[in-house]
Amino acid sequence: MKTSNIKKTYINKILGTLAIALLSDYLSSAQISNSQLSTNWGIPLYGVQLSIGTTNTNLTIDSTNTILVRIKNVSTNNIYIAGIDLIRTTLVLTNNFGRTYRLTPDILHSGRYISIPSNYFPYTQKLDAGTIFEDQLPIVIGKDIQTGDYDLKCVQHFAIAKEGDVYRVESNYLKVQIK
Repeated sequence: MKTSNIKKTYINKILGTLAIALLSDYLSSAQISNSQLSTNWGIPLYGVQLSIGTTNTNLTIDSTNTILVRIKNVSTNNIYIAGIDLIRTTLVLTNNFGRTYRLTPDILHSGRYISIPSNYFPYTQKLDAGTIFEDQLPIVIGKDIQTGDYDLKCVQHFAIAKEGDVYRVESNYLKVQIK
């Protein structure tokens, strides 16, 4: 009798784990899959590189588009980032005529928009040597941006020590079309 209960418990755990794995696969299929992206990395700075990608390079005005941002640490040092989000990460569109649009917001302070200094945030999220950190940024292309062909670039900051100097790394350029 005890053996039978142990077997049932074991089988239930296996089935539960399988159900969670299947649900996780199903939910992540709606997100950007790494296998669907070509990985082009920006120029390394102190062994740190930045890459952006998307599953659809046709970005639609006034709707949410998802950009995958990846930071690769190929140095022998751990680095620290403040995180990837719409405040700490800069996304810039540039058209063929050199006109640029910043897709991530500036902060409104005393009625004026200001850029946030890169050393404003605590750089506490550790990225070990030899690892890649990635996150997805949902962005909305504003109605003020004209349709056409653009280069999309990302800028991110990192520190080699928690309280150390902050460095700016740039991603690859991603060719996108705004519709």
